[in-house]
Amino acid sequence: MTSLGQNKVAFVCNCGDEITVEVKPDQENEVACSKCGQEYRFFGQSVLRFRTGSEDTEH
Repeated sequence: MTSLGQNKVAFVCNCGDEITVEVKPDQENEVACSKCGQEYRFFGQSVLRFRTGSEDTEH
């Protein structure tokens, strides 16, 4: 994760696409990758994986 300023961060999604997002400090934020749909939840500038767009199941 890279801090691009006081309220912007950039990170690379699992699919390899770079995501840049403006975050609200001390609040919960959400963003989804425009390429694969992976959703992330932030608190402040901490990036946490939230949930996947497609669930992988083993057969």
